[in-house]
Amino acid sequence: MNKCFADMGCICTALKPKQCKGCGFYQTYIQVEISRKRSLRRLRTLDKPTRMAIAEKYGVEGIVWKLSKVKI
Repeated sequence: MNKCFADMGCICTALKPKQCKGCGFYQTYIQVEISRKRSLRRLRTLDKPTRMAIAEKYGVEGIVWKLSKVKI
């Protein structure tokens, strides 16, 4: 079994109590990277006002998701 992205040894960054067995948040580092790239690709398809509203709402100042292509 590959190491979960949230497993930091004796603590878990996804859950307060570390419970690895059967955890719904389990993902490898590669799966997390793929998921992030897909999310960014989706965000880049939105019009600029929508991207700006999302960035403002979630406190991502100065980032409006560049229109460069990301391959998975």
